[in-house]
Amino acid sequence: MVIKKFWNIIKGTYFNITNKNQKQADVRLSICNKCSHVKNICGLGNVCDLCGCVLESKTRVDDEKCEMNKW
Repeated sequence: MVIKKFWNIIKGTYFNITNKNQKQADVRLSICNKCSHVKNICGLGNVCDLCGCVLESKTRVDDEKCEMNKW
């Protein structure tokens, strides 16, 4: 489980840099941006305060999910 999470962080960061899965990220981010658990951290952007993930990266990975099951 920890290795999978670490791998998804790497994938999400790479996908963010290369703009992969942009449409998926846009849909998921529109949901996240309405959530009370999103916090903006200077230098990182929007972060979920439940899981600690950088949302611009997490939303690009197909097998990631929202901790609140919103997507």
